[in-house]
Amino acid sequence: AGAGIVHDSDPATEWEETMNKGRALFRAVTKAAGGL
Repeated sequence: AGAGIVHDSDPATEWEETMNKGRALFRAVTKAAGGL
């Protein structure tokens, strides 16, 4: 998970976007592991 940092990026917004992507990935892996 990551975010595109550009000149006018807001660090707090970029952090939140990165965390949202990370949470989605974590949920997907957790669900997949539970189905094995």
